[in-house]
Amino acid sequence: MDWLSSTDSFVSIIAGGIAIYAAIHHWRKKKRAMNQKVVNNMCPAQRFLDLFEAHGVAKSQVSAFFDRGLTISDCSSPARLLEKLTDELLKDAASLFAVNIDWLYGTTDEVYNIHQFYKHPEYCKDFVKALKTEGRDLTCYALWPNKEPTFTRSQSTIVIMEEIGRINGRPIHRLHILGGWVHTYWKCRGYYAACTSIIMSNDIMVFGKTIDVESLTHIANGTRLPTYNFDLNLFDFTFGESWLADDFIDSPESYLQKVSPERDNFGLHAAIDLWLNLEEQGHLIVTKYSNPKYVRALFSKFEVGHRSSE
Repeated sequence: MDWLSSTDSFVSIIAGGIAIYAAIHHWRKKKRAMNQKVVNNMCPAQRFLDLFEAHGVAKSQVSAFFDRGLTISDCSSPARLLEKLTDELLKDAASLFAVNIDWLYGTTDEVYNIHQFYKHPEYCKDFVKALKTEGRDLTCYALWPNKEPTFTRSQSTIVIMEEIGRINGRPIHRLHILGGWVHTYWKCRGYYAACTSIIMSNDIMVFGKTIDVESLTHIANGTRLPTYNFDLNLFDFTFGESWLADDFIDSPESYLQKVSPERDNFGLHAAIDLWLNLEEQGHLIVTKYSNPKYVRALFSKFEVGHRSSE
């Protein structure tokens, strides 16, 4: 019996050692895979291909669309592309999609340089005017969080899509991201409305969408490539629930939606006053299909109440 007990104990020790070894081996393998993934994600060739796919250009289409001497074989994998990739190609790709060249080099996670027009709607006018002079097709998405926002994690943003070419009749866009707005803050709300109205007044369609907070945060900060749906030929931020940009500009109730009331409804009163000031300065332009005097009267006479902040 003692011999059997000793044998059982020995077998248990061996089994335990094998289990520990297997667990350590699995952990090391997983860690190596994670490290390799990080390395791949920082590789300029991988980021180059990801950049095109995120904007609707498949790897097999890069050579035809980009037209810089690359072949389909060159773009079939990061390893093959790395042999052909040059500084000039990286710079041209960054310029084509208006992204941060340092991101392509793998030295930063900031994909896009965000345009911030908070307190300066006049800069937004100049920016939109410059885009219009290029003569390309422009579309805009005004993005809000789809859940009850908090002041600390609450952003809204505007994405202008500029058509830069086509693949078999399908438009390919570069994105211009306007950020720097806390969604619930009254002052941000006023300048967000001003930029939205400036874009609309330049005959650019603005589609209001609500999307999940995490995705919106990355878009607003420019820290993630967009996700492109090749089956529907659309960016994923276009799939959210819709809201009307026209109502947002022309209706006090829509304009004040989700604005933090603050003490004694100060935030709501201040947001209305800012709308009136921006409209008077010509920065907040009531849409051409509305009556400016009527809409201004709506805001001038609007009585802030509890329901306005809901």
